[in-house]
Amino acid sequence: MAARADVADVQFFVFRIGTTLIGVAPPNVDRIVAPLRPVRIPTAPTHVLGVAHLQGRIVTIVGLHNALHAEGAKAPTTHESRMLVLRTEGGMFACEVQQVLGLQAISSLTLRTPDKTHDGLRASVYTAEYDAAEGVVTVMDVERLFSALSGG
Repeated sequence: MAARADVADVQFFVFRIGTTLIGVAPPNVDRIVAPLRPVRIPTAPTHVLGVAHLQGRIVTIVGLHNALHAEGAKAPTTHESRMLVLRTEGGMFACEVQQVLGLQAISSLTLRTPDKTHDGLRASVYTAEYDAAEGVVTVMDVERLFSALSGG
């Protein structure tokens, strides 16, 4: 049976980095916590802001704004900022996001190929995009992102 355009058959967890809206598969979201203060690691790549202790675990904090070259200046931490802990088959990492919009259910028929002007890391991790009330949401593959940031 063919899917109808008005049937919400897929969900994404949506957040904002800079002015960029990003959606990820809900199973990749481990938790959302208040911003953490990372401890710098002098020899770490530039996208690694440091590590932080989170509920008995040491978690790598990644600067997604820099890693993805997100649009708009990196926003300062505000009352809406959160630390998003993402889970992959290879491990776990956290990133600060400017705003959490939550789950959005959409029809898979509204997904389209992402803007082909993306280059580098963005071209490899952005898999689709769709229009939402807040703007264009770019769907990101967290497994690919983790692999790329880990040097895989």
